[in-house]
Amino acid sequence: MGFEAHYQMTVRRMGEAEAERVVQSITYNFHGDNARVNNHSVDNSINTVSHGAQVSRVIEELRAELSKLGLSEVEEKEALEVVDELKTQLELPAPKKTIIRGLIAALPTAESIASIGASIIAMLGS
Repeated sequence: MGFEAHYQMTVRRMGEAEAERVVQSITYNFHGDNARVNNHSVDNSINTVSHGAQVSRVIEELRAELSKLGLSEVEEKEALEVVDELKTQLELPAPKKTIIRGLIAALPTAESIASIGASIIAMLGS
């Protein structure tokens, strides 16, 4: 006893309503300088970001806040030397975050100084 070849299938064309349910939505949120995604590609670009004006503004704010703290002449001179070194580090093409964090920690403790230090760290990114 043999069976004949038999196939059974149901084909249905997808309408717009069904197609809309199948579509998935993916949202990418990027933050920071030169933020991007390379999907199955190689990124051979060279990107440069300059924070020159922002660095100058932050350094001047830091100097102004130090002068308001009422430090002794020696303490203020030492703090300004730290600020000068901080400016030098920030102007490098690739500033060292650990050195910058150490320099900020070496500054006198005050809320205004901590706030400016936090903005410097944020400017560098994570």
